[in-house]
Amino acid sequence: MNTQVSEHKRTLPPMPPVRNGVLRRIKVMPMLIAVVVVVMLCYPASLIGRGLVGAAYLKQGDDAMLKGRWAEAQDNFNAAMDWSLTDETAFDKRWGLALQAGDIDSAIADFSRVIAAHPNRYMGYCYRADAYREVGKEKEALQDYRACLSREPSDVWRQVAERSIETLDPRVK
Repeated sequence: MNTQVSEHKRTLPPMPPVRNGVLRRIKVMPMLIAVVVVVMLCYPASLIGRGLVGAAYLKQGDDAMLKGRWAEAQDNFNAAMDWSLTDETAFDKRWGLALQAGDIDSAIADFSRVIAAHPNRYMGYCYRADAYREVGKEKEALQDYRACLSREPSDVWRQVAERSIETLDPRVK
């Protein structure tokens, strides 16, 4: 009996074809999580909501105001006004800052910017009307109170605007 030893060397199995191999190796769930994280980082309002973004600006504005950093407080209140759809706290704080600093004209400019960006929201008109009235521009105040009424304001602002129109209308004519 002849015994022959095979000289067959053991080698590694051949590599699978590369075609589509990358797609098979990527797990779907980690990729989905990565996409969601990127979207949330790029669009923080979708993660925490408009109200919370506005509240964060209000907090920063309050902190800056307490430290006497008026310009920083003004910037934060302006940002909060832009984010706020229904809460008028930012407008009230911005108006309070203007009265405290004696800078009504910059408040008028800030309220005008909000109106330009969001013309259908009543709050900018209401607060700008108060500001115009404060500096003696009764004709402009009357126009803004009317604009405020035409945008379905809250009950409080509706009453303020109606009373102000009753008071200003005879004087402006």
